[in-house]
Amino acid sequence: MNDWTGEYCILRIIAAGQDGPEEGSALPVEAAVLRVRGGREAWRDSWLIDPGVPVPVSLRERSGRSEEEHRRGISPQEAAMRVRGHIEGLPVVVYGRENLEASFPADGAPAAAAAGLADARQLAWLALPYLRDHSLDAVVSSLLQERLPWRALEEALLIHRLLAACREAWMEGHPRLRAAVLASLRVAGNPWYFFLAGEGAGKRAGGRTRAERDAPPRFPDLVELLPATSGPGDAPGLPGAPRAATAAGDADTAAHPVPPGERATGGTHVSPEDVERFLAPGGALSRHYPFHETRPQQVAMARAVAEALNDSAFLAVEAGTGVGKSLAYLVPGALYARAAGVPLVVSTYTRNLQEQLFHRDLPLLARAMGSLDFSLLKGRSNYICLRKWSSWCDTLSRGQPVLPLAGLAPAEGYAFLVSWMVRSPSGDLEEISMSLRLCLAGFLEEISSDPDECPRARCPLRERCRVERARHLAARSDVVVVNHALLLSQAAAGEPASSTPAVPPHRHLVIDEAHHLEDVATDAFGASFSLSSCLHNLEEVSPAGRFHAAWNELSPHEPLLRELEEPGGEARELSCQFMEFATRDLLPLLPDAGDPPREGGEPQRRRLTASEFAHPDWESLCERGRALAARLQRIADRLAETAGKVPPRCRDDGQDEVTHVVHRAEALARKLEREASALLVFFQDPQDPDFSLHIRWLETAASQVRGGAPPALYLKCAPVNVGGELASFFTDNLSAAVLTSASLRVPGERDGFAFFLRRTGLDQVEERGRELRLLSLDSPFDYARQSRLFAVPDMPDPAAGRASPGRFREVPHEELCAAIEEVLAATGGRALVLLTSHRQVRRLHSLLRPRLEKMGISCLCQRRDVPNALLLERFREDRDSVLLATEAFWEGVDVPGESLSAVIMAKLPFRHPQDPVTAGRVDHYERACGDGWNAYYLPLAVTLFRQGIGRLIRRSTDSGVVVLLDPRFLTRGYSRNFRAALPPGMRVEVVTARELREAVREFFAENA
Repeated sequence: MNDWTGEYCILRIIAAGQDGPEEGSALPVEAAVLRVRGGREAWRDSWLIDPGVPVPVSLRERSGRSEEEHRRGISPQEAAMRVRGHIEGLPVVVYGRENLEASFPADGAPAAAAAGLADARQLAWLALPYLRDHSLDAVVSSLLQERLPWRALEEALLIHRLLAACREAWMEGHPRLRAAVLASLRVAGNPWYFFLAGEGAGKRAGGRTRAERDAPPRFPDLVELLPATSGPGDAPGLPGAPRAATAAGDADTAAHPVPPGERATGGTHVSPEDVERFLAPGGALSRHYPFHETRPQQVAMARAVAEALNDSAFLAVEAGTGVGKSLAYLVPGALYARAAGVPLVVSTYTRNLQEQLFHRDLPLLARAMGSLDFSLLKGRSNYICLRKWSSWCDTLSRGQPVLPLAGLAPAEGYAFLVSWMVRSPSGDLEEISMSLRLCLAGFLEEISSDPDECPRARCPLRERCRVERARHLAARSDVVVVNHALLLSQAAAGEPASSTPAVPPHRHLVIDEAHHLEDVATDAFGASFSLSSCLHNLEEVSPAGRFHAAWNELSPHEPLLRELEEPGGEARELSCQFMEFATRDLLPLLPDAGDPPREGGEPQRRRLTASEFAHPDWESLCERGRALAARLQRIADRLAETAGKVPPRCRDDGQDEVTHVVHRAEALARKLEREASALLVFFQDPQDPDFSLHIRWLETAASQVRGGAPPALYLKCAPVNVGGELASFFTDNLSAAVLTSASLRVPGERDGFAFFLRRTGLDQVEERGRELRLLSLDSPFDYARQSRLFAVPDMPDPAAGRASPGRFREVPHEELCAAIEEVLAATGGRALVLLTSHRQVRRLHSLLRPRLEKMGISCLCQRRDVPNALLLERFREDRDSVLLATEAFWEGVDVPGESLSAVIMAKLPFRHPQDPVTAGRVDHYERACGDGWNAYYLPLAVTLFRQGIGRLIRRSTDSGVVVLLDPRFLTRGYSRNFRAALPPGMRVEVVTARELREAVREFFAENA
């Protein structure tokens, strides 16, 4: 497609029910072909298609088409034939190639008849790299300020206009960037080269001299186009503009402690009355956001937060859905931070909430306050490493790309990535739009920043490092948004290892989604040994490894060459011993070690109890594990010692190769030391008093046990109780903290807060002399009017499935499938179906999908190969769809309006009883109080149940039903705990499976 002044076609397909490009599952409902000649429209035609099943209502409403019109349409097969006839032999432009491939069967695919295929979404990646969504709707909205008409011909015409708009936007890029992109597209043979290069590009490309044609292509890294860490780009634009500061963090930095006895900041005081006026009708917030609705619960929470900050107190707040808790803590927190001149750190669990705070709430607050500096901090691995990027560009220029790309030529990957990198204000890899990230899966992980591999002050690109720049900006912010993992990684790391902490020094903290704090702390304060990672690092040190070879190339330092001979030989020998230890002694301990691989590679786990470790047969195994750990530590020590012998002048005199190799030695030493430490904790002597402080288990993916590759075997340790570590983190580092969530309480002591306080160490905060306040605020929504919970008593008991796993726990039964189908027939889709395992999701999807498609309902399901964010976006866009999902979707899902009108729970959300951490903590509480079930297992399930209920009503105009298909909700004694956890006013109605469809219909008829 090298002559855009000639003739080509734009092909547009409107489809419903697409569940993923790789499944070929879209149902085409309309097609159009627009022929373009000499840049002008030459011919057009479009066809309505009868997909053979009802077209989803939401799609018909968007397009204005009726079901009858589609029934009079042609078949998908006839549509494919007509399209082929019109595009045969001509170049074709589409938007989203996978949409075309998913809409027609391979044997009749129109694309096969085209002379060439150009995906206009690639053009949008180049022209608008800063967009986080490159769907056609988003790109049309951004460039043309229009909305999609959801009619094929009109959209084909939009794509024609979009091509010119994209070229115009691309021309705004830096000239050196444009030149690099054009060169790489030409090398890749990408059709957009000729479009962007303009008329005569084909002649110019063909008219180059032989020397020019034979010269290797260059792929410059263009790092010099990025702003320096403290350069002019630091200055914020308008007052209150969100900083592009997205600072990254290591696990090698620690939070700054508060000096003993220090509490409040110099007498800073924020008046609760001022906070209330700020939120009141006619206040600063409503003047800048007319749609702000004052809620008494929000005001009450904001006052409580202000008072806690003033008094250096700790505050736990349960704020029901709709309270508006983010502004309730941001308003007093930002006012306090600005007055005191110290940052407020806000920690969240989900990315969705991070994005909401940074892109919606804080900009709104900044406008209302007149000025406010704020930043978003993420984990280091989210950011591009310029050193790795530069190295990849160099290998690409030499024709030796070493990093993988999925579905793209290396030169194409360069073009898309360099376009994004130069125009990204932050270097946050998550800002790359989802469609491009899917094409770069695996590659992005390889070029992301890594704390072990970062040379820090010795990095030649430090002045433009995205991590350093982000930290620099964050250090100047009033409000810093982080996530729990980053926050606690600092707490777990101990003393700082670098002079630049990830999270700026702070004494005031808000933890939103605080019910997740225990789980994140478990990971942060735990230890894990990875066999494959350990073997990889040992291979690097061995004589055949890349690091060993690089070390031997340091010819000016002959005395150092012999330093690695002994540890290199020991590393090779130790690798063999680890493999033997794993395959002979550890893998057979897994419960299903001899079985065929599990579907989907779901992990196998086995918890090892103290009694098993104390058994005589385990004694020799533990001794061998400790001996291997000691040898691993010796190699790590020798590496660090050898790296330290390289004279400082050799590191700092511009010898980049020396610097890189020395740093690699230090990084390998740190990695091997961590692996050795994890092994020592795992194989700790059972007689040691600290042995009982950890839960230990083996874990592996069954699908990787067999074959030539090393098994993905992990030896994991988790603290039995993280309360002590969290209490120390709170009291040693903070003056005041606010912990909040919509689900902190379960029936029990201290107005239901006792369980949460134990899990997070807040009960120990009180014991250490700090003040703790508790507040619960109900949702302002009218659950009695807006919602109903239907409990179905005549379903099989899920607990009975434990004796016969295929009955329920592993494979959803026909009764369950039929009941869900009844609900969906009544709601027309618009439902979230919550299950408790990926296998249940897959099985139920295979049963339901054919039935739902006959009703015009799209059936989406959570899959490991599709990002949850992309799946959720599809669910929001297709109002009549159904989403089947596991625990990841029981919370953090915000879908207001009709797209989510029903939440269907297949069973009460008890965690798997054999989950090692859950089982270990239940045993711990059993020993401590004699009732691990009621002290831990049941409250955990109630907390998740409340989160699932919270997905239903997201705003005051919503209405919907919860359908619970677990009879234990009605029959077991503990069911009162779940019923007590329902939002105030939510009515429970008991209906049989046969009555379910009519009951749901009656509810929506009443609420129409």
